Amino acid sequence: MFASGCRRAGFSLIELVIFIVVVSLSVAGILAVMNVNSRHSADPLVRKQAVDVAESLLEEVMSQSYTICDATDPNVSTAITAADCASVPRSLGPNPGRSRAGNANPPVAAFDSVGDYAGFDMNSGITTITGMPIPMLAGYNAHVTVIDATTAGMEFAASPSQAAGSVLRITVNVTGAAEATLTGYRFRYDPNAPP
Repeated sequence: MFASGCRRAGFSLIELVIFIVVVSLSVAGILAVMNVNSRHSADPLVRKQAVDVAESLLEEVMSQSYTICDATDPNVSTAITAADCASVPRSLGPNPGRSRAGNANPPVAAFDSVGDYAGFDMNSGITTITGMPIPMLAGYNAHVTVIDATTAGMEFAASPSQAAGSVLRITVNVTGAAEATLTGYRFRYDPNAPP
């Protein structure tokens, strides 16, 4: 028998049910936050991948020559103006019969100028400069725009130190799993240095 002054210790059924509900809600909230964090933790990697593709392509374009005449023109190393070219002066857009990588069968010359990349597209995945697809980048596409930055309304239009056609604005737009757009400027600092 129980003494009349003793008190029983423990939890009642109601207290236990309330405790279980509170702990369950707390754990559910923590798991929801962790789920959101883990779902978005890959976003910076995907964005970085798109930026890396854009940087690589922009560097490829910027490393090309920017001469007054076409690289095959006999006057390429002496021309001072476009009128000095023996053939057609360098223009924006690929010369006929040229491709990014070139190939031997049928013979096609590779791009040899910044202007050759004007309007260049990789619409079915990213490839190496030799045209080999990169499987890990198959979900991306790239587009290159090259325009004269000295024309009316452009950045260098009013610059007295820049002759017409002496600055190109290159924009590389990468789309796919993430998007990135990079812009660079190519100055004609050595107009007679063919590739």
